[in-house]
Amino acid sequence: MPRPALLGRPDRQKQHPYLYWEFYLTSGKRAARKGRWKALQRGLHKKPPGPIQLFDLAEDLGETRDVADAHPEIVAEIRRIFADAHTPSDIWKFRGL
Repeated sequence: MPRPALLGRPDRQKQHPYLYWEFYLTSGKRAARKGRWKALQRGLHKKPPGPIQLFDLAEDLGETRDVADAHPEIVAEIRRIFADAHTPSDIWKFRGL
């Protein structure tokens, strides 16, 4: 079924509370986008995994400034999103988590 945004009708696209994605290759990564915020965590195959980086896309579209230390409440929310959105799999696993 075609999606409205792909057909040039973004006004009819269902809005989601957040977007979440994972990459299992190389060092393992996951990311989430919620409103103006994008969070990225690398090194998920390491113990401990890398820190969560936070970017304010309204101010920094190029993702050059990590503002996680200035917004611990957003980082905590992203941690909950990471936990809720991840689906465990016997095939795909992050070794560091």
